Amino acid sequence: MDNNSVFSLWIIDKLEAIKDEPFLLVRDSLRLLPEADGAVHRFANENGFTVIIASTNLVFRELFEKAAISKDTKKLLLIDRAPARRRAHASLTKAPPPFYPDLLSKTPAVARIDISLRQFLIEKTGDPNFGLMSLMIHGSHG
Repeated sequence: MDNNSVFSLWIIDKLEAIKDEPFLLVRDSLRLLPEADGAVHRFANENGFTVIIASTNLVFRELFEKAAISKDTKKLLLIDRAPARRRAHASLTKAPPPFYPDLLSKTPAVARIDISLRQFLIEKTGDPNFGLMSLMIHGSHG
């Protein structure tokens, strides 16, 4: 089993636990979710979700409005792939990240997943301090 498959299975396990929620939000700012393997789309199809993948607000709004008016949309899974730095710092030269206060108001905290490589490694190794020593060593040079 390759690393992408292990990572995809980890995400699917997280999604399975919340699959009864009508709105799911997955923030993948590091783009760790492999696009080509199809595991998330299979999960979505099997559980009645319409999937929106977006990294800009224009794309998100266009797809969200189409999904909202479609009679086929029962549940919604948003994969927000905007880089963290674009979310943190607005720029006049880059497209704004997806902005969805309307969706957040309908999405409980339990149905929001922030994909983090550190969290993945903590869960896989069972070490809650995974990476902290490295952060302390590298962070002390500033």
